[in-house]
Amino acid sequence: MPALDILFENADILAINKPAGLIVHEVNEGDVEPTLVDAIVKHVPAIKNVGDDPVRPGIVHRLDRDVSGVMVIAKTPEAFENLKTAFKERTVVKEYIALVYGQLPKEFDTITLNIGRSQRSGRMVGRPTSQDGMEAITDYEVIERFRTATLAKVNIKTGRMHQIRAHMFAIGHPVVGDTLHTRVIKKIRPIELGRVFLHAAKLTIPMLDGSSKTFEAPMPKELTDLLANMPKQQIKVSSHKDIPLGDF
Repeated sequence: MPALDILFENADILAINKPAGLIVHEVNEGDVEPTLVDAIVKHVPAIKNVGDDPVRPGIVHRLDRDVSGVMVIAKTPEAFENLKTAFKERTVVKEYIALVYGQLPKEFDTITLNIGRSQRSGRMVGRPTSQDGMEAITDYEVIERFRTATLAKVNIKTGRMHQIRAHMFAIGHPVVGDTLHTRVIKKIRPIELGRVFLHAAKLTIPMLDGSSKTFEAPMPKELTDLLANMPKQQIKVSSHKDIPLGDF
């Protein structure tokens, strides 16, 4: 049973730091692989009755298996409806840290490509807004430039499946470690990591009392260790000091 790394807990919600490699809930009935839901139900047995799907009790959003970082879980039906509405109305602020191949062309930019499933590959891909697909909005800001990669803060205004990975791949800068969206970048040697370099660093949500609360999770050691050994191109360019990057 996976242990929970609890960032915050009260009577209504549970905020945790999900490790990479842990799946949120079972995909196929009868799966025996341990999940985040297993650990949550063990910690809060009453959560079994919260939510729209017994397979995903209390779950209002997800992180992919190989993505780490902040997740918030509803412990009561009232909290579940409040959070579900917040995600639907896009009042939740979601901030990620991503390492992408190559040099992002701007210090900050917004990607507005639609996202849809490719009939050829089956993966989610970015498409021009004139083509079919769901609206998807991704903001990025460069934190640091390395010789063969760029570290960026990424905010997503929408919550499409594999949104960050699909958008970065579509603009020619796939996320390091992403095995779903891969592209050979000329003159760049692949960076060995064993997971995708995508971390949900910060999440701001509305609380039931009308206030808002922000939860932060520092980057795990495997990511900070990688950054510490990356050859740098230039000095840090972001002035943001509130990003929980850890020591590297």
